[in-house]
Amino acid sequence: MENFHSGVKKINVSMTVYDSLADGKSAKIRLITQPGNGGEGVKYWPYHTNSGGKGTFKTWKTSATENQGFTKIGVMVTRAGGTYCSDWA
Repeated sequence: MENFHSGVKKINVSMTVYDSLADGKSAKIRLITQPGNGGEGVKYWPYHTNSGGKGTFKTWKTSATENQGFTKIGVMVTRAGGTYCSDWA
């Protein structure tokens, strides 16, 4: 994630997800953010899906804008129909 520091209003994001299992389920990744200036809650951006199967990587480059600025940014990774994990930067 480029240009990130607390309070910044626009970030450039590059996200990569790897599918390590031959289980017929896609690997998914999405951006999660928390607004600044007293904003509440977490924003869950749309998922990007790697449906290429076992052994494939997929990368997306995008940007995100928040008028209140960002306090935190992170990613959430999951398998279709499965559990997820997330981590904040």
